[in-house]
Amino acid sequence: MPAPHDAPEPPTAGPPAMNTPRLKERLIALTVLATLLFAPPLMLVFDRPAEAGLSWLPLYLFLAWVLVIALAAWLLEHRSGD
Repeated sequence: MPAPHDAPEPPTAGPPAMNTPRLKERLIALTVLATLLFAPPLMLVFDRPAEAGLSWLPLYLFLAWVLVIALAAWLLEHRSGD
């Protein structure tokens, strides 16, 4: 019978992607980018009527949202060797 100190180590908590170097810094940078993309001063630039009378704001919001989600997915799923 093995001694209690010979028990295997439990798996580390958290997703495996969090073990990659510099991931924390990249996620912080993504958060800063998302904050800047959705800041009111930048959104007001796109809240101007186009020639057809429609605002560009909905398209901008959708594209910014897609960019943030895609970057987050890439960062969390990408297994790099750095």
